[in-house]
Amino acid sequence: KYDFLIEDFCTATKTSTYTVGTLPKLTEAFQANPPPICRDDNSQAEIFDLTTQDSIILGPQDVNYYKVTYFLSQNDADNQTNPIINPVNFLTVQNPQTIFARVNHKIVVSCYATSSFKIYIGKIPTLDPSPPIFICDGVPKKIYADVNNYYDSYEWSTGETTFGINVNDAGIYTVVAKNTYGLFNCESLPKSITVKKSGKPVFEKSETLDWTVEDNSIVVVVTGFGSWLYSLDGINYQAENVFYDLKPDLYKVYIKDDNGCGEINKDVFLLNYPKFFTPNGDGNNDKWLIKFSKLEPNLIVYIYDRYGKLITGLDANNDGWDGTYNGEPLPSTDYWFVVNRQDGKVYKGHFSMKR
Repeated sequence: KYDFLIEDFCTATKTSTYTVGTLPKLTEAFQANPPPICRDDNSQAEIFDLTTQDSIILGPQDVNYYKVTYFLSQNDADNQTNPIINPVNFLTVQNPQTIFARVNHKIVVSCYATSSFKIYIGKIPTLDPSPPIFICDGVPKKIYADVNNYYDSYEWSTGETTFGINVNDAGIYTVVAKNTYGLFNCESLPKSITVKKSGKPVFEKSETLDWTVEDNSIVVVVTGFGSWLYSLDGINYQAENVFYDLKPDLYKVYIKDDNGCGEINKDVFLLNYPKFFTPNGDGNNDKWLIKFSKLEPNLIVYIYDRYGKLITGLDANNDGWDGTYNGEPLPSTDYWFVVNRQDGKVYKGHFSMKR
């Protein structure tokens, strides 16, 4: 230990005892860590006011007794050569730009200290917009912050910090991307990703407009959550749920979710009736029958003569009317029919019998 006689500028004196190994430094240069200059372009240069770091570098040291000077190299800072002339409007020349600070005691000029810090021109991440994302009911899906761009870190509204996250529920998820520069980040604007649920379609009903030769239609009604596509061959799909210009026939309608969450199919038939028949026993067109009626189990057909007399009734399993009444052949003329379908609709028409 040593006793020191300390005299200030006003010649006041004081005696203090110090251990030489623990004497405080006469001059210190504290570490500065300025935040990056965040830009949304590719510029690598920026005006920076170095004097904003003076108070940090000086720390508790009195600005009346200490001065901060800035340099571009450690050698210049040590030798006090080539100082930066205009520290208020310093233009960076590289990225990152290393700046060396020298703190000098104004009275004891031989006492100085140096430190350095970096100025980063940071890139603000840009996240491309995302269209709505669909998840199949009960099946988790991974969503990503961006398609092609990768950044240093991410922060999701779920608390996760990875590039992509697994989601199980519909909702709006937000993410912020970050580029890290030293102790700080340049952050993107929050990006919202909408997640919607989708699922396998549920067949509700089909509505048909038939009884013509080739101008019939099928309307398919499904329920559930999804974006449906419709097809009659399982290959060519359309967004509209109506098929036009169809001939009477049995059709298989395919319905699938456009987001890949499932597919179903349903048989739908279009009915028609012959305009005439010839019960002459030649084996050709000997019975009158509504085509595809067997595919509708609850269908009932009633046949009347021109005076409104009920001739016969046919259910879906009947092979057709042979042109007789109580076993006796009826004359060649026009006959009328009424069809009661299982959907509650009633159809009426007429046909001719030619012997």
